[in-house]
Amino acid sequence: MNRYRWYLLFLLSLLFPSAWHSLSIAADTFPAPRKIEKEPAYQTKTPRYGRLVFGKEGKDQVWIVHDGDLLYVDRNGNGDLTDPGERIERQKPRKGFEEAPSRTFEIGEIRLGGLTHKRFELLATPLKEFANETLGRRPEFKEEIKKDPEAIVYRLIGEVEVPGIKGGGAEGRLSVRGSYSDTQGFLTFGNRATNAPAIRLGGPIQVDFYEEKPQLRLGYAIDMFLSIGFPGQGPGTFAAIEYEGTLPTELKPVAEIEVVPASQGVPPYRERYELPSRC
Repeated sequence: MNRYRWYLLFLLSLLFPSAWHSLSIAADTFPAPRKIEKEPAYQTKTPRYGRLVFGKEGKDQVWIVHDGDLLYVDRNGNGDLTDPGERIERQKPRKGFEEAPSRTFEIGEIRLGGLTHKRFELLATPLKEFANETLGRRPEFKEEIKKDPEAIVYRLIGEVEVPGIKGGGAEGRLSVRGSYSDTQGFLTFGNRATNAPAIRLGGPIQVDFYEEKPQLRLGYAIDMFLSIGFPGQGPGTFAAIEYEGTLPTELKPVAEIEVVPASQGVPPYRERYELPSRC
């Protein structure tokens, strides 16, 4: 493990001392997916598969399948997507936004392994809608659109009950957010269960850059944003932890930057920066 990774591990130990047993910079293995035992008759020809993985060992897993205006959520983790209450219709659009391409699904509670996770919501948006925005400038954008012009990206929010860690959500739950993208790429669901991405909610904690890695250029100032959260499996699956009510305000991340010169024998240039603000 290099010096930078040791530094991140030390930072995490300061942020979550009561959960030291669960800290890791990267998971060596990822829980294998549980089999889907039973599926409904889908209304589209292209249902999109994803899964949520809860807990330190990832024993609790929830399949989610996006099917046009419907979302199926395996709330009890038994692999049967036809159980009562697991078929969710899209939230009715606000007046004037009936033709908006995005779909919002209010999932609500998920109860697994004696724990109750609350206030889950999934937002599904066609990737092409971001063509003229910041996401559209990412190198992976054209590649994703070329591969699938109808690609959909997802954003997940919720409050997760994690033993040993107190958050700013309801009754001490951790408020988490999986964005449309992370440093690995865009969060798209698989066209079958075998290639479904997995969002990890509770488990190894990691420090990563927010959405994109910063590009360092000589003579130019840059903004650097860090997130603390749970690394998943697949592009876009990093679930960031909301700072409010979770991280003490007096603790601030520190970035150590090392630039290796092109000339041999010249020592590397190092700078250390404290990141004073939160957003």
